[in-house]
Amino acid sequence: MQRLRSYYDGDRENNLSVPTNYQSGQNQHEPYCSICGDSYFVDDLIFENVNKLIKETLENPFICRECLEEYEELAHQ
Repeated sequence: MQRLRSYYDGDRENNLSVPTNYQSGQNQHEPYCSICGDSYFVDDLIFENVNKLIKETLENPFICRECLEEYEELAHQ
């Protein structure tokens, strides 16, 4: 029996969204990085999670990839 590749890759998360500097079809929402203050565009799921944490803690939990990498690098020194 032949099966499509999508059957074997169906459990893989290929459509993970990453924040971008530009608005795209999937990334429509614009949070700001809590460290550098730059704006990024994210998908619905990330935006909902950020809003939920802001409502719970009154702090912005969103950190861009560049700031996160720099923070992790400084933590390992």
